[in-house]
Amino acid sequence: MRKPHFIAFWMLILIQLFQLKAHTQETNIYKEAFEFGIINSLNFTSLTGGDNSIVYGNRIENFITVGPRTTFDLGLYGDIYLSRKFVLGIDMVYSFTGAYVKKETIILNEIDTESGNENSIYAFNYFKAPVMLNFYPVDRFYIGVGGYAALLISGKEYTYLFDYFDRLPLDGASSFDAGMVAGMGFNTRIVRVGFQYSYGITPAYETNDLSMHNSMLQIITRWKLYSDIRKRQ
Repeated sequence: MRKPHFIAFWMLILIQLFQLKAHTQETNIYKEAFEFGIINSLNFTSLTGGDNSIVYGNRIENFITVGPRTTFDLGLYGDIYLSRKFVLGIDMVYSFTGAYVKKETIILNEIDTESGNENSIYAFNYFKAPVMLNFYPVDRFYIGVGGYAALLISGKEYTYLFDYFDRLPLDGASSFDAGMVAGMGFNTRIVRVGFQYSYGITPAYETNDLSMHNSMLQIITRWKLYSDIRKRQ
């Protein structure tokens, strides 16, 4: 082997060894790493399945979901790094959901028809635990899927009728809610910001004639109070 070729060969070997060492060090940074912190979110929540008509003899009640309710979540989160690419995320939050609902009542008489509208807010407060598996196809950007389970803390109906306001327990509120979650976002040294959508598989509100499910779009911020990765870098 000629001397120039010999030198080039060993230079190539050294470059490969340095790259392997750097990759190993980078992989060790993420190995069994743990992060936790505070999570807060801006929520746009709604109820699906509520656009329904119920007939009681000569009275017809139409339930119409008018629009989403703007709420927030607040709690703690933890991220467990299974590898550099896969991260298990667990949240524990106090969550506010619900929607604006209009109940239109129509009474059919022999002579004429009477109708009236009742505007309400269906409000649910939960202790909620979403669990997601996040995948990082490239550095900083992630996509994730998972599910959630939630225990009802309270369910209220806030009713507005002309100058009349009332707050009543929401009798049809289910004590347990569970559903699917999907999201995406960006990760930095200090904060992880993302978008997340969740849909309830079990009914959040259910009576003999009506069944409604939670639906939520969120803008989520996770503030890192502790990070193994930050310490190891």
